[in-house]
Amino acid sequence: MLQGFVRDVRAVTVPVSAVLLFAFAAVIAVTVIGVTTGFAADQRADAVESSSDVVVDRVTTGVLAVDRASAATGTSMASERVALPDRVAGEEYTVTVAPDPGSDVVRITVDVPGSDVTVERVVVVTATPVGEVTVSGGDVVIEFDADAESSSIRVSSA
Repeated sequence: MLQGFVRDVRAVTVPVSAVLLFAFAAVIAVTVIGVTTGFAADQRADAVESSSDVVVDRVTTGVLAVDRASAATGTSMASERVALPDRVAGEEYTVTVAPDPGSDVVRITVDVPGSDVTVERVVVVTATPVGEVTVSGGDVVIEFDADAESSSIRVSSA
């Protein structure tokens, strides 16, 4: 009885083998695509966050440098141009400099609308008030002019 079953090859036909091969290949392809898509999205979010950190650090450094220069030298003017990229990881972005009312705390925020990433840094400016502003990506100029109507540090697009 078993000998007849061993010689019977009707269930292993070319069409069945082809269907099984294509099904196996489809499962492998879907798995690879799913894994790489998630990996690429994670990499993009990391790139946006690290680039935004650099922008926040540069603006923070510029604000603090102008603050120190205006306080230490006693001059009526101080200015610094900060080179920033036009885009962060291929996306446009905005930089917001906003003081907390009634305190010397200033928040510098980079927002990238094309992603879920927002990077914020709190800076303590001890000597000079800072005006609130939002500018688009690209170079900025950070200025202090004591002779202006509001003697504060201002950030503007270059």
